[in-house]
Amino acid sequence: MNPFSPGKLLHHLDRVAAWQRGVVPAPVTMEFDLTGRCNHRCPKCCGGYRSGDVSADDARDWLAQMAAYGVRGVMFTGGGEPLLHPQAVDLIERAATAGMSVGLITNGTLLTAGQADRLVELCEWVRVSIDAGTPDQYRLTHGMGPENFLRAWKAVAMLANARDRRGAACTVGIGYLVSETTAGGILAAHRMANEAGADYLQLRPFLGEGAPLAPDLLHLPGRCRVVCSEAKYVAMGQERNYTTCHGAWFTGVVQADGSMPVCCHGRGGPYFADLHEIGFAAAWESAEHRRAIERVELSRCPMRCRNHGLSEWLEIVRRPVMHEAFV
Repeated sequence: MNPFSPGKLLHHLDRVAAWQRGVVPAPVTMEFDLTGRCNHRCPKCCGGYRSGDVSADDARDWLAQMAAYGVRGVMFTGGGEPLLHPQAVDLIERAATAGMSVGLITNGTLLTAGQADRLVELCEWVRVSIDAGTPDQYRLTHGMGPENFLRAWKAVAMLANARDRRGAACTVGIGYLVSETTAGGILAAHRMANEAGADYLQLRPFLGEGAPLAPDLLHLPGRCRVVCSEAKYVAMGQERNYTTCHGAWFTGVVQADGSMPVCCHGRGGPYFADLHEIGFAAAWESAEHRRAIERVELSRCPMRCRNHGLSEWLEIVRRPVMHEAFV
């Protein structure tokens, strides 16, 4: 299965069934921002609203609470650049030893060989956001020069080398936002991804200006598989079949300052809880959380968000069907 398919929710039918009964389900996946700081200057960045780092003590406490509540996976992302946090790898290890699956999204330019060795043992996957096939495109997407472009690709190679040398199961991916500006660099990026030893190149449309995807791109030869965020491409030009963001009950965000917005696109905006004031379980089950989801104005939400695909599936599950016993 495409690792970016919302159909993966079918592996969590117990939580879907609880949600159908009106019971608040534990989220499957949480995003955790270690910091709001970033060393890149992406012109269209949607993060970085809160500039501080999470304290190590708070992070350990909140991760333990998430694990105890039943969170299955933690994605360390931003916010800012996770590896700017001085204890990033130690906190990633804390999440893994608490029993949760761990993923990391990084721009890669701060990665060291020692960190790569540890990360491929701790993470189920690591994805390096590059979003360009040439240095000129990289300057437009990340606001950085060619030296950082090369450093990002070196990070991919370091991770792949560590994965192979240590026999780790971690998958090493590359994130690629497709727009009219970057569409012409996909073939070059795929060639470099193969040379670096990456497992996949993830294509997803840039919010607001995503270019259509040529089907042939999903069948390029080589070790590196080309995958896309299917639901996001299907959503281009499509109307919603739901009126409430159901997906927000299965994914969530904790920002570095402890605030919890409804989703990743709510970073920097209103939040329904502050983990300095209330425990994770109480926050997730709170009336404030329910009201925050109910108040989401879908007309102002991007159609290509991760929760869109989940909400479509869940709307189908929520509706009564004729002849349910016949499939």
